[in-house]
Amino acid sequence: MLRVVLTLVCAVVLAACAGDHRQSYALPLNPMLFEPEKIAQADTLVIGIPGALSSVGVLAPLQQWRSDRLSVAFYRLPGMDGRGRSESLSLRRAAETISIFVQSTGIKRVYFVGFSTGSAIAMESAKRLRRADPEMEIKIAGVSSAVPLPQPYIAGLKGAGDLLSAASRTGSLSRSVYWPEYFRTLLYGPRTERDAIEAASAEVLLEERQQRVTMPDVDLARSHGLALLGWTNANKADLAEVPIFLFHGEHDPVFSARAIRRFSDRLPQAEALVFKDQGHLLLLTVPGLFDLMRAKLGID
Repeated sequence: MLRVVLTLVCAVVLAACAGDHRQSYALPLNPMLFEPEKIAQADTLVIGIPGALSSVGVLAPLQQWRSDRLSVAFYRLPGMDGRGRSESLSLRRAAETISIFVQSTGIKRVYFVGFSTGSAIAMESAKRLRRADPEMEIKIAGVSSAVPLPQPYIAGLKGAGDLLSAASRTGSLSRSVYWPEYFRTLLYGPRTERDAIEAASAEVLLEERQQRVTMPDVDLARSHGLALLGWTNANKADLAEVPIFLFHGEHDPVFSARAIRRFSDRLPQAEALVFKDQGHLLLLTVPGLFDLMRAKLGID
């Protein structure tokens, strides 16, 4: 039963972030989205990894980082951005795919930007790459990062409570009715229920994205939602030489700021940057977030 609840919560939480951005170049057959001619000229590679049920479009501003020597690639999750859905989302398979792709490019400087579940995939990818090439320079920026066990289960229980609260406020058990209400909680945390300023800000963002907030496919939600349930962040010593910057909301209703601080303290070389009065969707609510990530990663 707990897994069912968590799957539903993951679906509601992360599908709210999915964008409708369209890429200007053809999709490759493999899960990676990239421009081969740009990769061939680059000595630095940025890889964007979205969260469960999210399009690579949520990380579209990364494309503005491109230069003659820096290329950007994205990892497409199963069932998203034109990728088939024949396989379930697996952190291990995703990390293996990404590490093989990176090694095939010959590039020795790699920066990851991951959102939520994508941050966990970035860490697992970095471990594989460091084991394969200890000299490779790797850095990670994680936005609203997932946290290892038991936090995914705790997130499921908390999320179930938030969903019930949203249903109570709307007076409806219809997901199409209470989901937009829960979206407000995702934006700025539970404070939107009692803080007029935060509630107004959430309302503006909700209105701007009303047409994009649609219920995800149940099977796809189940596939993506279960991916984190076995993540323990094993072999974290492989991240000893990998700077990790964790950007997190003070009132994140999914993975708490307290949990992210503890997680950061247990990583060999990590820094938690907690944003006051913010929730889970920093990609929508923090102006200049991508510029800040770029500066932290040391990209000119």
